[in-house]
Amino acid sequence: DKLTDVPCLEYQIGKCNGLCTGAVTAEEYRKATEGLLRFLRGDRAPAVARAKELMEEAAASRQFERAATLRDAIHHLTEDEERQAVSDPSGTSADIIGVAFFRSRSQVILLRQRDGNVVQKLDVPLAGGAETAAELLAQFLPQYYAATENIPPMLIIGEPLEEHALLEAWFTERRGRRVKIVVPERGKKSRLLELAEENAQEKVQQQFAAWEAEDLRVERALEELRCALSLPTRPARIDEIGRLRPRDL
Repeated sequence: DKLTDVPCLEYQIGKCNGLCTGAVTAEEYRKATEGLLRFLRGDRAPAVARAKELMEEAAASRQFERAATLRDAIHHLTEDEERQAVSDPSGTSADIIGVAFFRSRSQVILLRQRDGNVVQKLDVPLAGGAETAAELLAQFLPQYYAATENIPPMLIIGEPLEEHALLEAWFTERRGRRVKIVVPERGKKSRLLELAEENAQEKVQQQFAAWEAEDLRVERALEELRCALSLPTRPARIDEIGRLRPRDL
């Protein structure tokens, strides 16, 4: 179509990208339209990534109000994606177990799905004892479900287990009805597992940061105590102070 030298009112008020004036090329317009169609079909990842880039640019240029608006938009987009992920019209009841490791710590996130809706999220921090996700799951599953009667017909995990058949039989016996252990590859159950694993990774990093901060706080307190009492070395335990002789003070 022939370009015009007079932009439309929509362009003048910022509601049009100016295709008719040549402000954007036909190829740029096509890519933008395809991106919008992907967004409307539920593919939010490119939009979220672009919004994060714009937010960082706005913050770097001290446009804090714009950065805050973009931050809120990102929050709403990701929140909406999570709501879509946890909604399952099939009415499935299952426990989705995600695990994560960070340094010497590990974390389990259990999403309890009943009749297609996630009704509870359980955080289980763990310390040591396993080197792989499969090993951690093999330890966690029998310990956790030995202490609860709330066993669903399906357990969704991210790693195959050597004890798969044995555990299925044990769960089935405890529940009194068939229990399947599933390692999904695609679909809604896979997205829920990804969500559980992402939450587990975020949680274990937060926990590790908290533990490090607490250790640092204790070390600083002991060093302050050593200086205040003129001790030759930092006490390893508070009860050491009671065993010090007068000349050590």
